[in-house]
Amino acid sequence: MKASKAVFNFNHIDNNLTETEISELKALYKYYDKRYWLFKMTYKYFRKMELACKIGSVGLIATGTIVGAATLNPIVLGTISGAGLILSAFTEAKNYKRKIEMCKFAYTSYEKY
Repeated sequence: MKASKAVFNFNHIDNNLTETEISELKALYKYYDKRYWLFKMTYKYFRKMELACKIGSVGLIATGTIVGAATLNPIVLGTISGAGLILSAFTEAKNYKRKIEMCKFAYTSYEKY
């Protein structure tokens, strides 16, 4: 194995272990290391999505209110603010807060081991 692709680049493996036990430990390490990385990336993705949806919905509602008041046109107020409310409802339906919590718990649990 190349040094850059090696999972273990240290000499802390017990000499009393058999080759099958060592390969099993390496396989488990690779598996859980990948799960840790995936949960961490998923956590970051959900955080970004929640933030984008919140900013988008607040921006649409504020823009609709300002433009509707400036033009005195209730149709503009209703459509732009309505789009913001729909985006807000979509964010709540997706339940990003729970997904963020679960991913954070999972990757921090894997990080401890």
